[in-house]
Order: sequence, then C-alpha cells, then structure tokens
Amino acid sequence: MPLHPQDVVVVLKVVAHRDRSKRWTYAEFGRDILMSASQVFRSVKRAESAHLLMSVPAIPSVPEREEESGLNWMFPHNGNLKEFLIHE
Repeated sequence: MPLHPQDVVVVLKVVAHRDRSKRWTYAEFGRDILMSASQVFRSVKRAESAHLLMSVPAIPSVPEREEESGLNWMFPHNGNLKEFLIHE
C-alpha cells in the first residue's frame, strides 16, 4: 500500500502532538489538518503499514478512566520516520 503525501502530514501531526494525556478522535484530528475522519483513518493505516506509526493498546492506570480500555495510543516510529524523511 503506497503512502500518500497527506500520510506524512498525519505522521508529523502525531509527532507534534505533545499532550499525550489528551486523546483525540479521527474527526478532531482531521479538523486540525483539514482532512475528513476517514482520510485520517486511512492515512494512519498506511503509515502503520509503512512502519512510520505504531499503535499500542492503552491500559487505563486509574479506575475513572476505564472507559478508555480497548483504545490505542499512536506513536511515531522515530527511527523509520527519520530514515523516510531523509531519503525520500
């Protein structure tokens, strides 16, 4: 599955997302970068396939956040991203 230019924008937005305690939805994320939720979703999936992003299951650490179980955190794969940005 080839990467699209907007996939790089999505990955860089994940890199720039400093507040890891705040969750975002694909719709919120898309509004920030002027993309639809479905475009963001597909970009994330392509970036995961290219090993530029990795998805890690979120494990709630406090009982009042139990509703977040089953959700995933997105992290950039810094080494692969650096290699991609330098050589592409």
